[in-house]
Amino acid sequence: VMAGFGVLVLTGLIAIWQIYVVAFVITVGEILVDPSVVSLVPTLVDDDQLDTANGRIASVEIVTNDFAGGPIGATAFAFAPWLPFVLDGASYLGSVLPFRLLPSDVSRSSPSRPTPLSPSWRSGRCWLRGRSALPSALSLRAEHPASVDGESTSLSAQALRA
Repeated sequence: VMAGFGVLVLTGLIAIWQIYVVAFVITVGEILVDPSVVSLVPTLVDDDQLDTANGRIASVEIVTNDFAGGPIGATAFAFAPWLPFVLDGASYLGSVLPFRLLPSDVSRSSPSRPTPLSPSWRSGRCWLRGRSALPSALSLRAEHPASVDGESTSLSAQALRA
C-alpha cells in the first residue's frame, strides 16, 4: 500500500481520497498487529522472560515510532517527496520476514489457567478507589485527549505516586 502510494506521489497522480484510503488501511493494520504481537509473546517465551520480551517490543516501537521515524522521514522527504512512502512500504515488507520465521504451532508444556475476571476487576477497582489523584488525572485525560503525551505521562506518574 505504501509503496503504491509512493508511486502515486512520484507520478503526481495522488488524490485526497487515496490519502484517506491509505490512512485507513494503515490504521486498521496497526489495530490488528499491535494486540496480536502482545498476545503472541506469552506463547513464544517462558514466563520468566516475559518482561524482557515485552520491554524489547516496547523499546523498538518507541525508538522507531517516536524517535527515529520523524527525522528519517523528513530527511527522505527533503531528497524526494515520494521517498519516505517507498521506504515505509519497504519497512512494512521487511517486517513480514520476522513474522514468517515464528513457529506456526506453539504448544506450551503446562497450559496456564486464565484468571477469572471478577477478582481481578474487584482488586483493580479497590486499588483505583484508594488513589485520590488518579480519578482526576484520568478525567483530565478524557476531557483533553489531544494533550501532549509528556503532560499526560507526568500526570499519570504523579497520580500513581499519590
